[in-house]
Amino acid sequence: MDELIVQDVPPGLTEAARAERARFEARRRRVLQEAQLVSLSILVWGQNPASASPVAQKRKEIRDELERLGHNAMFSEDLASSGLGLSAKSEEFAQAMAVHLIIILVEDAPGALAEAHDFCNHPKVAPNVYILIPQRYRDGYSAQGAIKDLEDGYGGVYWYADNEISSCNVKKLALKRAEARRQILARFSSVMS
Repeated sequence: MDELIVQDVPPGLTEAARAERARFEARRRRVLQEAQLVSLSILVWGQNPASASPVAQKRKEIRDELERLGHNAMFSEDLASSGLGLSAKSEEFAQAMAVHLIIILVEDAPGALAEAHDFCNHPKVAPNVYILIPQRYRDGYSAQGAIKDLEDGYGGVYWYADNEISSCNVKKLALKRAEARRQILARFSSVMS
């Protein structure tokens, strides 16, 4: 973690107040450092990771960077089946219910768009969904339906311009969402169990 900036102690403080300021700064630093130890389970849905498309590559970059930041970032494609003979939808619903965050890149990914339709309006899943979607999809059925409901009800949608994949803004926003969720959940660690 980067070194914290400690402000100068006001000159009028007594020695006791100066000592308390030092204890406060140590406690504050410890709280901030402990938050960085919180690891979230995050699904990253989107194009097949074997694809060479820019969006598939961005999906991999997001997962890899989330892992580097200490999160349990996953693709559904990499998770073993439950072995219960369930449909893919049932398997993925179980995954969606068990994670802290789902990042969905729907561009040119019919499966990810179907997952968004299947799960993003479920009241226990929707608060954990963050969809990154191209602006050119705004007039489609999904944008007018399930994605509109998610956006209006939970704010979990970002409409990006085409250049935001290559400029890494999409990746930056996905990471920002994960780190904000980490800070929120770190404050309420009982939520994590």
